[in-house]
Amino acid sequence: MIDSNQFKELKKIIEDYQKVKIIDFKNYGESEFKFTTYPVSTGDKPSMEFIIQDGSFRLININLAIKGKGTGTAIFNWIKEYCIKNNLKKFEVKTVRLDNIAMNTLCRKFGMRAINKREENGQWFVDYELELT
Repeated sequence: MIDSNQFKELKKIIEDYQKVKIIDFKNYGESEFKFTTYPVSTGDKPSMEFIIQDGSFRLININLAIKGKGTGTAIFNWIKEYCIKNNLKKFEVKTVRLDNIAMNTLCRKFGMRAINKREENGQWFVDYELELT
């Protein structure tokens, strides 16, 4: 089982860049993590969900309230370093909407390649992966 204390630096990055306090950072099962922030605003609030399994770090969901300030880049840098330190072979980003220009640009900036493109209920999505050696 993965200890959530490994993610203190990630928690600090999110709190500092997003100007929030993470009040709940939970491990669901052996490998799935989610966090909740405070204060909970009526608008968008930062959220993140990821799974570490089968030699991969899978970013399932990320929502940032404050955009364009480097949070995504800082998080991706942290994830990449975490993967290298923990001998994970892949960093994956799942179900990115094709019209989410910022996330698609960030994935490409980190050298990720699109591995799956699909349409669901009129929306187009793409999955990305970065193989680490």
